[in-house]
Amino acid sequence: MSVRTSAPPWLETQRRGPQSPRLTRCGTELIAEFGPAAVTMRDVAQRAGVGKGTVFRCVGSRAGLMLALLDHSEQQLQSAVNAGPPPLGPGDPVERLVAFGRAKLDLIAELGDILAA
Repeated sequence: MSVRTSAPPWLETQRRGPQSPRLTRCGTELIAEFGPAAVTMRDVAQRAGVGKGTVFRCVGSRAGLMLALLDHSEQQLQSAVNAGPPPLGPGDPVERLVAFGRAKLDLIAELGDILAA
């Protein structure tokens, strides 16, 4: 069994692309408006003002787009845990654990459609 020591290729590409923040924002907006099943790469490209090829170069595929959006949300949660204000950020360990559990459940509820896509 091999252990992956680096990020998957779709994530490395997504992080490197200069359009990534805009694509993440536009993908998130479109999913909030129409749901993940209705969002296409063309929709994201059009909203972001880039060519469809740019979206494919940044995220690789529609699945890569969904994974990039999930990764972005997870990074925001991690930042809040690492450096955010209490109770989620540094503070009482029990309060942090409870706050983390609630934040994770909220994230799953918010992103459930993307997880299913």
